[in-house]
Amino acid sequence: MDDGAKPQWLLMKRDDSDARRGSDIAGEATTSVVSGRDMEGIAGDATHVWHSNRGARQARRPRKTIAAVATAAQRDRPAARPALIGRALAPMLASVGQDLPNGEEWTFEPKYDGIRILAFVAGGSVSLLSRNGNSKTAQFPEIVAALAGLSRARRKPFVLDGELVAMDGNSPARFQQLQGRMHATDRAAIAARSGDTPVAYMAFDVLLDGDEALINEAQHVRRAHLLQLLNPPVPHVLRISDSLTGNPTTLLRQARAHGWEGVIAKRKDAIYEPGKRSRAWLKLKVEQRQEFVVGGYTEPRNSRQHLGAILLGYYDDDGNLVYAGHTGGGFSRVSLTDMYRRLAALERKRCPFAKVPRTNERAHWVSPRVVVEVKFNEWTADGKLRQPIFVGVRDDKESGAVRREPISAGVVKRSRAVRRPAGGRRKASR
Repeated sequence: MDDGAKPQWLLMKRDDSDARRGSDIAGEATTSVVSGRDMEGIAGDATHVWHSNRGARQARRPRKTIAAVATAAQRDRPAARPALIGRALAPMLASVGQDLPNGEEWTFEPKYDGIRILAFVAGGSVSLLSRNGNSKTAQFPEIVAALAGLSRARRKPFVLDGELVAMDGNSPARFQQLQGRMHATDRAAIAARSGDTPVAYMAFDVLLDGDEALINEAQHVRRAHLLQLLNPPVPHVLRISDSLTGNPTTLLRQARAHGWEGVIAKRKDAIYEPGKRSRAWLKLKVEQRQEFVVGGYTEPRNSRQHLGAILLGYYDDDGNLVYAGHTGGGFSRVSLTDMYRRLAALERKRCPFAKVPRTNERAHWVSPRVVVEVKFNEWTADGKLRQPIFVGVRDDKESGAVRREPISAGVVKRSRAVRRPAGGRRKASR
């Protein structure tokens, strides 16, 4: 190389004498051999984030495509579980867009309402890792079986990026329907819920295709590899994310009609930047939704059991947990019980919020580890959520990374079109 850059490696371990069948090394080996820190310690150190296409100082993009790849699996025997690479390879993230861009240099895809999954596949071995590196391999056996079969049929390893969604007939369903499956742990529950809630893996990117590392290839090149890799016939639980055409207004209307979370715009010439929130990918949501950290809960009223409301917050740039409001809406009996179980185990005496919030009932403070997704009408002038509703627990998101998100134009345009009922202002959540 003549530009002084160091080669970048994507390593996949083959079968050897140390391979252990059925083990999930992503869940077992969580300590860095370099620093001795566990994954929480590494995630909390924002000053040392590895990116495959950047040196110590951030570069906008490498000058050359770097094709340095490690190995494909042996054809005559399955490879060892390749999940170790998932600890180093974080998914590329989209920035919140204020409007959908125009121009031939952009392509558009649905923003499905599921969980982000990197799929590492070699021979008969598969690992499904969430955005924060948690293994979801056991929870979705039908996806694992389909990917393993595809790898054997194609006779090569691959790494996919995509969204795992619940299915309602032939269409992706809302995130709430995925809750029962993504949190199941014992085999009986997983088997039962697999029958009750069918799922599909909507692949939208490929990072490794056989012996070709693709993270420094353009979006349109990776898309071509994906179309070829998942070219039918493939199992029905493996799908390719749709490519959308139309003007911004039409695309957002289409997203609302299909129940998508929104629309993603991607530059056709964009490389894949692991772990980076990039302006080359822009997301527009059709309703106001985001993740919040739970800092406490209030005691229940009347006949309600377990808890009254959860107390929500987000981190500012100084690391302070800012109170954003509370919600007791959106819970089922099962999800309310589950939330209480999670929070009761985290109780503490000290309030985690930078300023102690006023609550209608007695508050119980908890260590801010549980992340939830909430939908709401808007932000009030004093920085509180108006009409927040619980959507689900997001154990695929890190609590320390939760920030207040800007409002996208897709949400703004819809909210302006909805007239408020007569009778004055609505009361904000406190």
